[in-house]
Amino acid sequence: MPISVLSRKRGITAAWTALAIAYFAPSVLHHANTYDEGFLVSGAERLLRGQLPYRDFNSGYPPGQFYTVAAVFRVFGVSLLTERVWDVLWRLATVAATVGLVRAVRGRAPTLVLLCIGAWTGVITFHLYPMITGTIFCVCALWCCVWYLDGRGLRCMLLSGLITGLGLLYRHDLLLCIFGAVIAATVYQAVVERDRAGILGAAVFVGGVVAIFAPFALLIWTHTPHALLKQTFIDFPRITAGEKFIRFYVIHTIWDLDVFYLPLTILTVAAFQFWLTHSKSRQVLLLLWLAAAFTLAVASQRLDVPHVYPAIVLSLVLLSCCLAQPIADKPRQLPSGFRKVLLCAVLFVYAVPSAAAWVKEISMIGVPRDLGIARAGPIPLDADQVLAVRYIQDRIAPGEPLYVGTTSHSGQYMNDALFCFLTNRPQATRWDMWVPGITTRRDVQSEIAGELDKKRVEFVVLFAASVARDPIRGFSDNGPTVLDTAIRNRYREVARFGRYTILRRTSEFAPSLNRAN
Repeated sequence: MPISVLSRKRGITAAWTALAIAYFAPSVLHHANTYDEGFLVSGAERLLRGQLPYRDFNSGYPPGQFYTVAAVFRVFGVSLLTERVWDVLWRLATVAATVGLVRAVRGRAPTLVLLCIGAWTGVITFHLYPMITGTIFCVCALWCCVWYLDGRGLRCMLLSGLITGLGLLYRHDLLLCIFGAVIAATVYQAVVERDRAGILGAAVFVGGVVAIFAPFALLIWTHTPHALLKQTFIDFPRITAGEKFIRFYVIHTIWDLDVFYLPLTILTVAAFQFWLTHSKSRQVLLLLWLAAAFTLAVASQRLDVPHVYPAIVLSLVLLSCCLAQPIADKPRQLPSGFRKVLLCAVLFVYAVPSAAAWVKEISMIGVPRDLGIARAGPIPLDADQVLAVRYIQDRIAPGEPLYVGTTSHSGQYMNDALFCFLTNRPQATRWDMWVPGITTRRDVQSEIAGELDKKRVEFVVLFAASVARDPIRGFSDNGPTVLDTAIRNRYREVARFGRYTILRRTSEFAPSLNRAN
């Protein structure tokens, strides 16, 4: 390649990289998420304190994200700013990997579709959420499988399996979708080409998955009480199973198309494209179609942005493949007008609202954010949360336990899992993640009440969260009140800031410990 051409390509790559960094940077200052982001950073901090997931703190997710964030905290310091910068870099890597996948599929694809993927990724909140984080493993595993289907050898399938196994440690249900898509595509290739080597490729892929996932699974199995693992990986999914159905909702605005109907339309178009494609060229298209379809089916349990994000990314990759793919040995093609309409719909639904959200983020830069909370840094917090955190920091010495619960433990479905992290005070119990159906059980509430007495916890913070009223799963605010009664009998309110009520142990039950105040 001539030096001038190489220099030009490097210049273009550098320009796109600089543009992506400038676009993604404002997302560092997204408002803090008290629940999902909260228990992820709190869990990472618990690892730094020598605790183990599941055994020492409650979680509904595999351990990969906790260990990754803990390593980042260990190297760069414990703060929300550190976590946010890391998350932005991870998202940039996800977009870069997506570009690589698209290029591996057809060499070229509509630049506007890739811009939509980047624009959508750059403005999504829900930092550290495993469904978003795990997307990079999906993309990279598919990328390696595409190489294998193009004839680059079994080493690509081994690498795809290793990446899938690693991704299972971040979001197991998401990567199981990729596992199924890869196996189906490789077996399809073996059947079409009548080559048993395709079965060997699937076996090598499975071997790679097992090589990475099995040791970690065995380690967790041998170091964690099995009842707690059952609670995390069986009870938790079973309790939320009532949500696992496709919710066909009414489209009130054009933006309602983003999370389900537009990806479903792309899948339908790709299925039609599949039959227009020569039988020996279908395996890559089948791989991408299955990956997008499986991830959309998983997301149907909760049709919101963080859960549908992988399906959106993979459906847009699939669309790129369809728009750029030549039709071999077939005279028919998708009508050019329909292709243009579909591309315009993607731009209007994903790019336009993303640009609007980015402009809003830019307008907030420069607003003073000196909250006086070291671990928050410049990350925006709610005013009542700031006041409550300051109050606790002034009255509890570092290292003393704090309990953060909800104003009604019988039915509220989320707590402020970020609070203890912000105060730099350890949580008094293992229950960072509040889950109706588990944390509302009588035995769990009795366990928490026992911990408050055992550790002589002086201050309790109660967060006024939303009440779980889900007729499908039978959740309502009428569960056991064991913990509410214990707190009411032993503590008295000393301060209130918006949604936060702060209680202190009464003199009758007060511990004889030295206090900061």
